[in-house]
Amino acid sequence: MKTPSKAQLTAILGAIALLVLLLFARKTGAPESTKKSESPQHVDFSIAIFIDSIKATLPEAAKLQLAKLEALMNGNDSLSQFWLSNSQPGIAAFYLKKGATLLPTFTSWNKAGEFFYKASRFAKDEARHYFIDNAIESYNKALELDSTNLDTKVNLGICYVESSGEPMKGIMLLREVVSKDSTHINAQLNLGLFAVQSGQYDKAIERFERILQMKPEFTEAYLYLGQTYASMGKKDKAIEALEKFKKLSNDAAISAEVTEYINQLKNS
Repeated sequence: MKTPSKAQLTAILGAIALLVLLLFARKTGAPESTKKSESPQHVDFSIAIFIDSIKATLPEAAKLQLAKLEALMNGNDSLSQFWLSNSQPGIAAFYLKKGATLLPTFTSWNKAGEFFYKASRFAKDEARHYFIDNAIESYNKALELDSTNLDTKVNLGICYVESSGEPMKGIMLLREVVSKDSTHINAQLNLGLFAVQSGQYDKAIERFERILQMKPEFTEAYLYLGQTYASMGKKDKAIEALEKFKKLSNDAAISAEVTEYINQLKNS
């Protein structure tokens, strides 16, 4: 689970509402508390029907290439690469999982989990549930083979929170990671974002400031701080954090959007 890239940030910062989404939209149920959450109502999803529907949209040359790959014995790796090259991480993950089932290694299961999670970010409704459930299954299989991998525990924790079924299970995994390695940036970041989502702004600020103490070059943290302070009604603090981001950012487009947001805060 990578932190937002400059391209993603540019898109997010294209409007003030999207700047808010930078903090809130990518986390769908994230309390750093003991609030109980109802299990999601999952709708049946057929990966076979999904694959067939995508196949039908392929150009003829790609269909011929795919038919050859499907005729191979144990061609899961080739099929996953084919679907990745055609911008279908969910189908690629399906074949990665098939390969991991035949040859179970930490790497094979972890890679399947990564692509199932990636697919869930762009999917809706029943497809999203299918992908994130399979990400959870794959990450758990990976951790059965290497229970010490903290990055995978963070990714699994994020999936649990975002699936809305067992959010506290995810939070506990993230807390376990930071108890073992307090310098784990991704764990601290996501705990901060989840704290924002549940309105625990003071906890969120502590997390973001800790990240900046550990990694001053992680300039995106100033964006998170700025929006968190704005949510608290502390406009001066918000502007201060956003100005620090502008000073450190090398991206003129993002800086321009942040300037617009600062002006909005000043005039609100």
